[in-house]
Amino acid sequence: MLRVTCTDVKGAINVTAGEKGFKCGPCPKDTTGDGETCEDLDECLLEVGDPRRHQCVNANCVNTPGSYSCVCKEGYHKDGEDNVCYDVDECRSDDTNDCDWIFGYCNNTDGGYECLCDPGFISYDGGFTCEDFDECLIDNGGCERICINNEGSYECDCGVAYILTFDEHTCEELDECATNTKCEFYCDDFVGHYECHCPDLFLADENGRTCNHINECKVNYGNCSHECEDTIGSFYCDCPKGWRLGSDKRTCEDIDECIQLGERGQGGCEVGCENFNGGYVCTCGTGYQLTNDTVSCEDIDECMIPETCEQKCNNTLGSYFCSCTEDYTLREDRRTCRQNTSECNFGCHEKAEYIESNSTCVCRPGYSGNGTYCSIDDPGVVVEVTLADLEYTEVLGDCTSAAYIELKGDVETAGSSLIR
Repeated sequence: MLRVTCTDVKGAINVTAGEKGFKCGPCPKDTTGDGETCEDLDECLLEVGDPRRHQCVNANCVNTPGSYSCVCKEGYHKDGEDNVCYDVDECRSDDTNDCDWIFGYCNNTDGGYECLCDPGFISYDGGFTCEDFDECLIDNGGCERICINNEGSYECDCGVAYILTFDEHTCEELDECATNTKCEFYCDDFVGHYECHCPDLFLADENGRTCNHINECKVNYGNCSHECEDTIGSFYCDCPKGWRLGSDKRTCEDIDECIQLGERGQGGCEVGCENFNGGYVCTCGTGYQLTNDTVSCEDIDECMIPETCEQKCNNTLGSYFCSCTEDYTLREDRRTCRQNTSECNFGCHEKAEYIESNSTCVCRPGYSGNGTYCSIDDPGVVVEVTLADLEYTEVLGDCTSAAYIELKGDVETAGSSLIR
């Protein structure tokens, strides 16, 4: 039941027939009438522009008592509680359309969709099934000579002795000689084929394209000692790297790179140069080695080689020397150390060596005796060594010191080289 506000008319005590002693207010919202009689307002029938008209978009309006509802049209759906319906994209999934997905595609429209075929295909059922369209059936596809139908397309062909022009439909006679025939000298064009021919004094090869002259290098290798290079109408002898052609223009001679001056002389080597047939190599002195540039020398750090010295290794330019820690003395092998005793060389003669394993003294080779005294077997040549530039220090008075042992070894080595 619709409720309307009703009020008495002021001063209406005696009401005559046909008069009313009350007055009705306006009808409630979403209704229409004079107040005494109110009916439901059908928002679905109101004119466009009426603010009370329904707000359905892409939907059908259904009137309800005091209101209305929106029902989406086919191909639309609601996305929330408002009265607007949005287009359904049937093309997003092959479950929502029946288009041919192999040779066609789906095109979404407002409230629906349409099926279309790919170029070169045609449909007879609205795009649900697409079939290849044979373009060659209509005016030969526009081709001048041969039309070849392909799935979804076509192409023109001209056959033998003709070539397709830039418009890909018309043909013109092929001048094989103007294309890449690979004829070395001359080309003769004929309808459907071409022929190569050679100038005088040349013979055609088995491939019919190249021409060969007499190859002097195939006859006794041109009398070249190493390499023979054939040229058109002639030949020449050549030599590999490290060799040069002699005056007879046939024989190769070794180049002695070591007598050719480089930036440093000696073939560019920093120190030494050794020549061999076809090349050379740079050499370095004892205690040095070649660097990566193969011409310069650098010191060998013997101390980087494991077990060079038993205790301490001291690298020097071109050499090295071993030394021992405190309370140890360098042995005669100049590499190992032995623990010091109160006497130099453990009481052994200076030409003897102390054997730790059995604590005995044994004369060195070239000497005879009991170890505490040794005499030379063959006196040979007596060498007197004078150390002109030696500055004597107190440590040289200690026969167990590294300085004493090193100086002793140097003197003995110098004496041995003089005797030899």
